[in-house]
Amino acid sequence: MVRLVRGASRRRGCGGGGVGVGVVTLMALVVPAVTGVGAIEAKCSACRCMMKTMFERLEEEGPELDLDFSRNRVGEDGKGTGKVVSYARSETRVETVLDGLCKSLTRYGLARGPDHVRMAQEARKRVAGSDRGRAAVKEARRVLDEEEAQDREARGESLSEEEVEAAEAARKAEEDAKEHRKARRKAEAEAEDRELLKKPAEWIEDFGSEKKVENVHNQKVMAQFCAVMLDEHEDAIAEAIWAQPTPAPSEAGPPFVEGLCASVCADEAAEEQRRSSHQEL
Repeated sequence: MVRLVRGASRRRGCGGGGVGVGVVTLMALVVPAVTGVGAIEAKCSACRCMMKTMFERLEEEGPELDLDFSRNRVGEDGKGTGKVVSYARSETRVETVLDGLCKSLTRYGLARGPDHVRMAQEARKRVAGSDRGRAAVKEARRVLDEEEAQDREARGESLSEEEVEAAEAARKAEEDAKEHRKARRKAEAEAEDRELLKKPAEWIEDFGSEKKVENVHNQKVMAQFCAVMLDEHEDAIAEAIWAQPTPAPSEAGPPFVEGLCASVCADEAAEEQRRSSHQEL
């Protein structure tokens, strides 16, 4: 597992030397850096969002040919003397994967407690919609049962007193059960909302136009965080990219993300622990 290590200043070349301009230089032109990774709120989830997007790019790669630099250097005998470099282990691959990465993180937004509550309520509405569909089917069956009873009466096959009482009892029991389920779901939803209000801020997939104005700011913050991550952890990110075949298999995604974000998430957990200890004092 590759872990991020602070203080990385220069990425090691791989066969035939580096190719192109350094990624750090490119990123410095794209986004002004903030003061350290700690400047962003919920940096653990921010890191996971960034690395998830990076890995998606690795999944989309096609099989690439090796890079032939033999034509760039010619010996006295007129033959090329440069090396043939594996694309999978080249600087070109790293730069291709990271090109425009920070600008592409616009689908993520910072959700706080009320946002989590709103999303949970929207999810419940979708479930309620499907519940209404099932209720409509059930009601249709009940109507059919009543029509069948009417047909029996029309044929002179009247329902017995026991059958009528059983049908009424069944309807009453279903109505009582329905009210009970409704009250239980309401209580569960209220309890869930109270817990969600306490949930720490978290970077998640775009969660609607209601937060659009705030998201413009959040997207800038995320882009700055991304630039700092590439600057501070250049070597580890490059090694993680080189470790993946082309294209990267989807099952390698979670270890890739968690491995690169392990130290960032550990730092955030330690900071939270220190805050909690200070509040207790």
